[in-house]
Amino acid sequence: MPTDLEEAAALDGASAWITFVKIMWPLARPGVLSAAMLTLMGLWNETLLALVFITDDKKYTLPQSLLALQGTMQYTSDWGDYSPESSSSSFPPSYSMPFLANG
Repeated sequence: MPTDLEEAAALDGASAWITFVKIMWPLARPGVLSAAMLTLMGLWNETLLALVFITDDKKYTLPQSLLALQGTMQYTSDWGDYSPESSSSSFPPSYSMPFLANG
């Protein structure tokens, strides 16, 4: 972030809070929200951690159960069962992006 903007706001008499809210945050928001979205997607798709700690089939997370379903389809092509679950697995990260992108 350019410090010149901060200094110019201070010369104009803006407080530190006003400088942050009106000048710095609008410039930083796209980067902060992009990092938040990438973190959300990484946490949502963290199946390795779930595979290590969750051993009961009834307590699987959605990405973990999707992986288990894909493993059962090794010699079949029953995509009718796989497609709705994969769509529901991608729903939270995909549909939270417009809300995060618009701030």
